[in-house]
Amino acid sequence: MNSTFLKILVKWRKFVYLNVILVTVFAAVLCVVVPPKYTAVARFVPVIETEEQGGALASALSAMMGGAIVTPGDVYVDILKSRAIQEKVIKEFDLMRVLKAGNMDKAIKRFNSVVEFKSKLTGMVEISVTLKDPELAANVANALLQELDEFNRTALMTKGKLMRQFIESRLKEVEVELATLEDSLKKFEQTHKTVLVDDEVKAAIESYADLKATELSKEIMLDAILQVASKDHPQARQLEVELQAIRDKLRAMESEGIDGFGAGINIPFEKLPGVMLEYLRLKRDLEIKNKVYALLIEQYEKAKIVESRDMPTVQIIDYAKPPQVKSWPKRKLFVIASFAVSLIFSLVLVFVLELIDRIYTDPRYASAKALIDKIKRDLRL
Repeated sequence: MNSTFLKILVKWRKFVYLNVILVTVFAAVLCVVVPPKYTAVARFVPVIETEEQGGALASALSAMMGGAIVTPGDVYVDILKSRAIQEKVIKEFDLMRVLKAGNMDKAIKRFNSVVEFKSKLTGMVEISVTLKDPELAANVANALLQELDEFNRTALMTKGKLMRQFIESRLKEVEVELATLEDSLKKFEQTHKTVLVDDEVKAAIESYADLKATELSKEIMLDAILQVASKDHPQARQLEVELQAIRDKLRAMESEGIDGFGAGINIPFEKLPGVMLEYLRLKRDLEIKNKVYALLIEQYEKAKIVESRDMPTVQIIDYAKPPQVKSWPKRKLFVIASFAVSLIFSLVLVFVLELIDRIYTDPRYASAKALIDKIKRDLRL
């Protein structure tokens, strides 16, 4: 078998040599003639507020960037792929002419063939732009960075404005409710004079007010999150769970009493004397509204800061610089690959030609020759 293989190679050696040399030389010439392309790379990491930096407000605002559903890098890559950003960059650098596109749709399609966005597990995002002009490639990559940051700032400020307006409306509602409760309590005290309340009931009122204020603040933050995300958002689901647990405790305090809870509550509110119950309800509601009002003021100030701030949304690791080494064609790799492919193709072709030659010259293959001739005649018909 080996001797037969060698004989065939020796017989067709000139054909193999010529074919391999011609293809390899052609590949080498092509590498010199074809205009080179250069790849410029910019790197950044997203800047996103954490729970510690912005509290519940930051959690609500992070919903617009995907929250815990996807990584921030993935979201930023999707934004970079958006038509709004790509159109701006294409127009800024007249890339329709550079990419030889007759309209914007074709320009965007070709633009996406020369740019690449990678979101890494480390959180870093890479923007790669490959063009014939190394300086233009670097400028386009940096422009994408700038457009992304500008888009994020505008979007975040818009969300901050929505949040501020939402909390502002709730503040006005609470202010009205506070004034009403204060008037009601004042009238009650003028009518009934002094109502004696023991320490245990005072503790119950204080604990209940704290819990109720927590419930209302979480409801407000849930509503705020739903302004910018769906109810299936992880933070929204978490708030729902927390709210249900708080409501269960509140129901128990209102109707059953709970030994050892908080400051020590074992008297259900519904079992208190009528006058005292009415008085305590007014005190309780006033205490709750005061606490909610304080929480809203805090969140309102944070929303105003977010709305008016001018902070970068991406942390630049590397600005793109004009590359000095071309990225395509890779001459050595291209020539070696051409040599290998042409050699393999030539060897396969040699054995095919040898088989055809034997079919037409060796009497042992007469039946195969007759079959081939018959197929040729049928094809001519």
